[in-house]
Amino acid sequence: MKIIAHRGASAEAPENTLAAFALAADLGADGIEFDVQPTLDNELIILHDVTLDRTTNGQGATFEARWSDIGALDAGSWFSPRFQNDRVPRLCDVLALNALEFELELKGYGATFLDTVLTAADEARSLQRIEFTSSNLLLLARLKMIRPRARIGLFNRRPEPNTPARMFEHHILGTAETSGADVVHVYSGAITPRIVELLHQLGLEAHANDADSPELVRRAIDSGADRLTTSQARAAVEVRSKHQ
Repeated sequence: MKIIAHRGASAEAPENTLAAFALAADLGADGIEFDVQPTLDNELIILHDVTLDRTTNGQGATFEARWSDIGALDAGSWFSPRFQNDRVPRLCDVLALNALEFELELKGYGATFLDTVLTAADEARSLQRIEFTSSNLLLLARLKMIRPRARIGLFNRRPEPNTPARMFEHHILGTAETSGADVVHVYSGAITPRIVELLHQLGLEAHANDADSPELVRRAIDSGADRLTTSQARAAVEVRSKHQ
């Protein structure tokens, strides 16, 4: 099973930075998850929030700032002083990383944004290493329409408290079958071998998300999931090594 480090090794380095991505690779993760959005001048940057305030020393909306200003910001000191020289990376910087798979969450809007992302993937010759995800299902549908070979991941919510397991399973399989996705995300605390088997029967991959404890990593492994996403990359790699 492949381990995808959520925003890089974000438990030990500032999220969505090259430092976090490099550490994830060093720890033995197979891939990294990150968020892509455009600046005012249409540079594609790696940042989770719609504003700069939480993870940089800047302020305001990302889409209202130019790359020349964002690129000069400190994106590491909020996490630790030893990361004070870290900057917000661009998509081209991340796609240049070798030997890693990418879970690319689209955080922008519109056809121009999508075309620019796909152009970057083509220029880096990395399309085959990317799983595209987004909460914007219409954007993913357009992506799949113009690039049928692109791998699309379908997000799912965690089950509500007291939701019967068979009802959750019914929802997961029902939405997956008609989604057009290639990969289906299932909360690691609710994934089961049966769900994974049924997804495989549909020709889909099973992705256990939010596996942020050793117990959830073990559950994902025992379910037979193809991959998991975790913010605890070091712990996940250690658990997987003990299961091999």
